[in-house]
Amino acid sequence: MTEKNAERLALEEKAKSLGIAITANMKDETIAAKIEAAESGQDDAPKKSVPSVTVKGPEKGRRRIGRSFGAKAEIIPLSDLNKGDLEALKADPQLMVVVSGAD
Repeated sequence: MTEKNAERLALEEKAKSLGIAITANMKDETIAAKIEAAESGQDDAPKKSVPSVTVKGPEKGRRRIGRSFGAKAEIIPLSDLNKGDLEALKADPQLMVVVSGAD
């Protein structure tokens, strides 16, 4: 496991203080954008459709792309996925995958 750098720790602390939920594998750029939106009051504006993928796994759980998917659907912004991740999710017959907001 890699250690978090000072910039990452500062981003996580700022996000926490603003009540922004983050995940361990969320990119620094995504966290920074969420912080900027919260600080500028943009999160009160109507939400734009962010390209994302909704993934639901079996009750017992299923691991793919470094994440665990279970019976509760997880929404992941496409910008948080690495190259090949979406294809890997779609190819797994035990996962229900729905892409939304993408062209």
